[in-house]
Amino acid sequence: MKLNAEFLSLNGNPSIVADLKNDTIKFTGTVELNNSGDEDAFDVFPEISLGNLRYTGDPARIEANGGTKKWNFELGSKANNLSDDNLPKIGRWPVFTTRHYSDANGYSFSSVGISDIIFNKDDESLNFLRINPFAIELELGKGKKFKAKVKILNREARDYDGILRIWTSNEFLIPESQKISIPSKQTVETSFDMENVRGFVGSHYAIFVVLEYEENGFRSFQFASSTYSVTGEGFKKVWIIFALIAGLIIIASMSYLLKE
Repeated sequence: MKLNAEFLSLNGNPSIVADLKNDTIKFTGTVELNNSGDEDAFDVFPEISLGNLRYTGDPARIEANGGTKKWNFELGSKANNLSDDNLPKIGRWPVFTTRHYSDANGYSFSSVGISDIIFNKDDESLNFLRINPFAIELELGKGKKFKAKVKILNREARDYDGILRIWTSNEFLIPESQKISIPSKQTVETSFDMENVRGFVGSHYAIFVVLEYEENGFRSFQFASSTYSVTGEGFKKVWIIFALIAGLIIIASMSYLLKE
C-alpha cells in the first residue's frame, strides 16, 4: 500500500513471529519502510498495533529514490490481555501499521496498512482462518464530515457475532468500534460517522473496515477498503461566493456614484 504526498511515497508492513508458551505470548518483529519518492522523508517512524499492544519506532530520515530504514521490536503479553473483548485470544489477528513522516517543509503525513499473524498453542495449522465467510462492501461519502457505509453478507449457514471497526490515517477522526450480529445468509448494513480533520487537498487516503469474529473456537478477521480523496471543492465554493458578493458590492458602488 502506498500514499503519495507531493514527491514522497512510503510503503512497508511488518514481519512478525509469535511465540506462545503457556499463557504468555511474545511477538518478535521487523518493519522496513521504503521511500520510493524523489524527496527525502523526515521524522519517519512506524507505529504497530496488535490488540492492546503498541510499538512506536524512533524517528529517522529516509533518503529519496529507494532509501530504506529498518526497525526491530519485541512485544509481550499474557494472551488474555491481548484484548478487552470476549472473542478468542488464539487465532488470526489483524496487525495495524501506521507510517508517520514529514516533508522538507515540516508538513506531517501518515499512511496505513493491514497485515495478519496467526498463532496457536500447538503446531496445528490454522490457515483455514484465511477463508472469508463474508462479502463486505465499504462506501464512503464526500465532504469534510461524511458517512462510511458498510454492508456485510454472511455467506455461511451459521450466525456470527463480531466487532466492526474503522481503520485509517491520523488525518481522520476514527469512530468507536461497533458490536454486530450477522444472521446466516443475511445482509446487515451499518455506518460510521467520519470526519477529515487535516487531510491535504489532492491527497488520497485508504480507509479500512475490519470485522473481527470467532471461527471454530478461534479468532479471525476480514476487511474491506476504499479510497477517500480530498478535493478543493469546498474552498472553491467559498471563493466563488466571495467573488460574487464582492462583484455585487462593486456594481452597487458604481451605480451609486453614477447617480451622484
